[in-house]
Amino acid sequence: MNLQQMRYLVAASARDFNFSEVGRFIHTSQSVISRQIQLLEAELGFDVLVRRGKRITGFTREGETVFAIARRMVKEADDLRRFAEDHSKRTQARLTVATTHFHARYTLLEPILKFRTLHPHVLLRLKQSDPTDVERIVGQEEADIGVTAQMLDSDSEVVAIPCQSVPRVVITPPRHPLLSGGRLTLERIVAHPLIIYDEKYTGGSAVMQTLQSKGLEPQIVMTAMDADVIKTYVAAGLGISIVQAAVYDRRQDPGLRAIDASHLFKPLVIVMLLKPRLYVSKAVSDFALTVAPALDISKMESAVRGK
Repeated sequence: MNLQQMRYLVAASARDFNFSEVGRFIHTSQSVISRQIQLLEAELGFDVLVRRGKRITGFTREGETVFAIARRMVKEADDLRRFAEDHSKRTQARLTVATTHFHARYTLLEPILKFRTLHPHVLLRLKQSDPTDVERIVGQEEADIGVTAQMLDSDSEVVAIPCQSVPRVVITPPRHPLLSGGRLTLERIVAHPLIIYDEKYTGGSAVMQTLQSKGLEPQIVMTAMDADVIKTYVAAGLGISIVQAAVYDRRQDPGLRAIDASHLFKPLVIVMLLKPRLYVSKAVSDFALTVAPALDISKMESAVRGK
């Protein structure tokens, strides 16, 4: 038996035993994966997978134990690789960050520039996806760390470390009625057409929950998944929007104005997601500190090791 066979088992479990999907993920043919698992079963002397015709539906009772051991072996092998990257001059360290377009564009811009200054030889890779997918990417170890505002499932195996709290603002075109007339209220906001984030994004669902909790029904004229798209249509006069304060830059957005809405909407809480592991690489620790300078790294590492 060998470590690659263990990786195939772990990858198969993460992808509902769809060997075609597993093959695409690890760049190996389905026939090779099937053959290697059959060789493993032959060496062990029992079936690891439950087969129903050509379909695989899960692990056998014995296979569950094999899978638990395989997952631990793969995790420890990956920890050893990370340790080697930190201490070997022959290996280029890598850091893969899973995040959304918003965080890649706004939240992580300055941290990434700072990280590159600290680690010019680390290969940095960004995997951009929907908020709901960031947790899966980290959980399946396709990324070393995730940055998102998406709430985790209560049974998630991924560790969430709060790192930032971002207030919200209302953005409007210049000379909009909301820019005058006194203190901003929810009632004044819903008197105007509204552009919001798609509700699968925290920015959209949180805004709608706040308005509806007060019995208000806004006139939604458009939903979008991208802050830059929202800003474009607000500047064109289609409507106003409630966005994270980091989205608005007075110098770069001359066609927009922003009004503080922190007294009306809860701030966006940004979390870093990490897969539990025995060894946290220096690249991961240093990247976490660039995102959250006040972070207690020792507590973060204890949380990651302890889950």
